[in-house]
Parts: sequence; structure tokens; C-alpha cells
Amino acid sequence: MKIGTKLITALILLLHLNSSEGQSVVNDLSSSVERRIIVLESAHGTGASSGSAINGIIRNETDREINIDVFASNPVFLVNRGSGQNMVVTQIYGRDGSYVSDGKRSFITLRPREQSQVVFVAYCADFEKENPTESDQFILGQVPTELRSVVESIAAFARTNPNRDITAAAQVAIWLAQGINSQEIAKKFSFSPEDERLAYTFLR
Repeated sequence: MKIGTKLITALILLLHLNSSEGQSVVNDLSSSVERRIIVLESAHGTGASSGSAINGIIRNETDREINIDVFASNPVFLVNRGSGQNMVVTQIYGRDGSYVSDGKRSFITLRPREQSQVVFVAYCADFEKENPTESDQFILGQVPTELRSVVESIAAFARTNPNRDITAAAQVAIWLAQGINSQEIAKKFSFSPEDERLAYTFLR
């Protein structure tokens, strides 16, 4: 599922005018979580296995307005407190899929000390478990070692190819990285030959 976007020309222009070099300070999602610049108040599934699969509420813990990059440089791992899949997050948007840009980077803006509703682009980390539903709640965890490299590759590709839908390829790659073959994956998850080829490039 591809995230919808709402790029507002006037807002982009305002960001240029308010920045001496036409660029805003943008923080990485994973490092902001680690440093507790932002905290995850809640997160739950949407019923999807991949793409915009997690709705969340985050809080800006600072006394200033901050920008969070849409694309995470390092993955964020969400542990399911129920029986469903754990999830790996690579992107973040406003709840309606919105974000803004300064012409160089895409980000969401969080007001000081306020909560914001967001949607996470995330992928299932446990092939044998069920997709997370609205009743599935998540907490922050540590990314499994075997997944870190492939998820970082997926995130880097998404950043340089923002208009390409890589949802299926990314999900297949994450399961391939765990030793599940493509024939087995195809029994429960639909993907094209092109998706499979791209998935294997994420493993290199």
C-alpha cells in the first residue's frame, strides 16, 4: 500500500524563507527515539502485514518544535505484546499520510510537548504469525541482528526512490533474510517476479 501525500507548496516556500540556506534541521526517527527526544505513547496494528501497517501516537519531549525525517536511517523495532507479528519500521508520516519538505528532505513537524498521531510504514518480522490488528499493541524493542542489514538497505532504497512502491519487495526480503524461501512466502503473500528480484538486491 502506497502512502498518500499532501505536499503544500505554500508551506514549502515558507520553510525556504525561514531558513538561511533553504533547509530545516531534520532529526532521524531512530536516534530521536533512543535519545528520548520523542517517545512512543502508543502503537497498534491496522490489519496489514506491510506498508502503512501501524498507527501510533508519539510525543515531542522537548520545548521546541522539531522535524522528524520521513525515512529512518536505522530501523525501529516494535514488539507485539499479543500473539501477532512483531514489526520493523522504516518510515513515518502524519496519520493521513502527510508530510512536508524543504526541497531536500521530507519530514513531519512535531509541536513542543504535544502528542501527534502518525502512521508507520512497517514490515512483519515473523512469517508464521498473524498480521497485527487494531487490538495488537506494540512497545519498542531491539532489531534482531539478522534483520538489521536488510532493513537498512530497504530504508536507503526508499529514500532515494521515494515514488516507487517497494512494499511487497521489502516484505519478501525481510522473510528471505530469515531463511524462508520464496516458494513458501508465495503461499501466504502475493508478489511479482519484479518484486522478488528487487527483494534479492536488498539482501546483498
